[in-house]
Amino acid sequence: MRKLKTLLTFIFIIGLIGNGFSQKLNKKLLETMYYYTQLPTDPLPEEYKSYILQVNAVNDDPNKRDQIHSNFHLAGFEKKRSGSSEFKIIIEEYPFTKKRTKNQHVKTEKKDGVEKKTTYYYYSYEVYYKLVARILDINGEELYSTTANMGSRHRTTDFTSSKPALERANKEISGIRAKVTEGGAKKLTNMVSDKFGYPKKHKTLKGYRIKAKKHNYDDFDNAFDIAIEATGIVIENENNTEQCLKAYKPALDIWEDAILESDTENKKARINKNVTCASYYNIGVAYILCKDFDKALENFENIIEIDKKFSNTDVLIKYSKNRKLRKEANK
Repeated sequence: MRKLKTLLTFIFIIGLIGNGFSQKLNKKLLETMYYYTQLPTDPLPEEYKSYILQVNAVNDDPNKRDQIHSNFHLAGFEKKRSGSSEFKIIIEEYPFTKKRTKNQHVKTEKKDGVEKKTTYYYYSYEVYYKLVARILDINGEELYSTTANMGSRHRTTDFTSSKPALERANKEISGIRAKVTEGGAKKLTNMVSDKFGYPKKHKTLKGYRIKAKKHNYDDFDNAFDIAIEATGIVIENENNTEQCLKAYKPALDIWEDAILESDTENKKARINKNVTCASYYNIGVAYILCKDFDKALENFENIIEIDKKFSNTDVLIKYSKNRKLRKEANK
C-alpha cells in the first residue's frame, strides 16, 4: 500500500543517463505528485482562526453577493457571515463596463483573373471589472488591501456586414460577464491566500535511476528503491520530516559516495558528468521532501556549476528559494 501511495508524490525518470558510447537519457515517466501545505509569506497572528466575509455587490445584488461569497476562501481559516471572529475581510465589487469599437478593412481577392474587393467588419472591445479585498483587524484597522483586475481586450472574427459583427461582440461580452464575477473571486482567493493563507499545493518532482550497458549501477537501483519507500512517509504526514530524512539516509549515502567517485571530464566514467548531476539532483529532491531547503539549494547549485542546462534545475532552485522564504517567515 505504501508503494502505491508513493506514486502520488514522487516522479522518477528511469533512464539511460549520459552522452557517450553507452549512455543516453530515456524519458520513461511514472506520473506522481508531491502534495504539501504552502506557508504564507506574511503570516497573520497565531490567534487568528476565523474571519467574517462581507461582500458589497453592485446595486446590492444578492446573487452577485452570494456568488462572490461562495467563491472566496482564505485557505486555512474559517469563513463566517456573522458572529465573532478575529478579523474581517471586505470585498467591494465595481461595475462591469465595456467599450466597443466598429472596425473595417478591405481585402482584395483574385478569382479567375478578376480582382474583387470585399469590405469586412469586426468589433474590437474592452471589458473592465474589478474586485477589491480589504483585511481589517478586530478594531477595524486596515491590515492589507489588494485588487483583482479582470479587464481584457478582444475582437470578433470578420463579417461581411457590421450587424452580425455587433451581435457576435455582444454575445461574447455577455459570456465574459457571466464568468467574470466567479473568476474575480477566485483570483482574489489566490492572491490573499498566497500572502496570508495555507493553501494545499502540489509539485511534480522526479528522480533518476541510472541504467547503462558498460557499468554497474546496482547501488543506484538500491538507492532508488529506498527513496520510493522514504517518500511514503511524507505522503502520510508531510510534517514527518525527521522520519523521512532518517529513511532517506542510506540512499543519500549512496549518492554522496558516488559523487566522491565523480569524473565530470570523462564521459565514459561510471560517475560521469550526467551521473554526477543526477546524484546531486536526487539528493536535492530528497531534501525538498524533508523540508531542508538550504541543503536542497546547495545540491541544485552544485549541478548548475557543472551543467547549467541539466533537467529543470533552475526551476527547482527558484522553487526551493520560495519554500525557504516562507518557512523562515513562519518561524
